Amino acid sequence: MSIPNEKIIRKKAIIEAKKTTSSLTQFELLNFEEFDSDWLISFEDQLQLFRKLDSNPTFTNANINKDEVSEWIINSLDFLKNKKEFSIIIPNTSYPVWANVKVEDLIKGITELLKMSVSNELSIADKSSATIAQIYSEEKGYEIHIGKVKTDYEG
Repeated sequence: MSIPNEKIIRKKAIIEAKKTTSSLTQFELLNFEEFDSDWLISFEDQLQLFRKLDSNPTFTNANINKDEVSEWIINSLDFLKNKKEFSIIIPNTSYPVWANVKVEDLIKGITELLKMSVSNELSIADKSSATIAQIYSEEKGYEIHIGKVKTDYEG
């Protein structure tokens, strides 16, 4: 993609993300992450591993009730225990937009993001522990992929 077109696509995605974050009730937007930030660059390799067809999820649950999926996700994401601030990819944007957010109620927040996400996919990261998770809704249930990244970034 040429640089001018990429800038236009990114700008459009930020506009979409602003609209989406304004409708979130459980999250306070702290700021959007720059597309070329050090920590985003360092997390990209791990995200690529999650997206491979033969990747092995950290957790799976084929028998989860839709009403219980948020609680199962939270219980699986140890790195978010006692955290109120972390980063998420804003759902339904034309280009991935990471936002640093503060959450009021984590289970309600995850529920809100899952309901909003057209793809039933969530990406959550904690800069301080250099940990990232992607949650996918698959035909046979949910998958959670968790990875740690070696980085010089300090959150």
